[in-house]
Amino acid sequence: MKRIISIETAQAQYRQRYTLEHVPTWAKKPCEGNGLYYAPQFASDAEWYANTVFPGEGHIDKRETHAQTRNESWPCGQWLEAPIHTTHRSDCGHGRMTYRPDWDKARPWTTFRDGTAGRHFETRAAAVQYFAAAGTYFKGL
Repeated sequence: MKRIISIETAQAQYRQRYTLEHVPTWAKKPCEGNGLYYAPQFASDAEWYANTVFPGEGHIDKRETHAQTRNESWPCGQWLEAPIHTTHRSDCGHGRMTYRPDWDKARPWTTFRDGTAGRHFETRAAAVQYFAAAGTYFKGL
């Protein structure tokens, strides 16, 4: 199928897409129904573009204003416990933990000490406990 718009134009026009490369503002808020966060539909913008039908393509009339995605790969599953790429920094500045289910679905909380990647944990609470055992604390957690 001949593409109506380039990937660059699509990226500029469709700011609500949700990929690991592009996280819209709405994805940083929990879903009202279950308190969880929506997960990215695609791993990359290129994958999103390849699986999106734009107005004037296929069965979508050129007068439509919305595109239609299909074949979502859900690289992190469909729901997340925190917004993707959430990062917490310790009070002392030597510790950091980041929510990256795209790196490890089973243990999405990645820890860092003084910039060096450390262990992965299943939950934020387990990562906080790991740091607390070493005397490193996070405000509000």
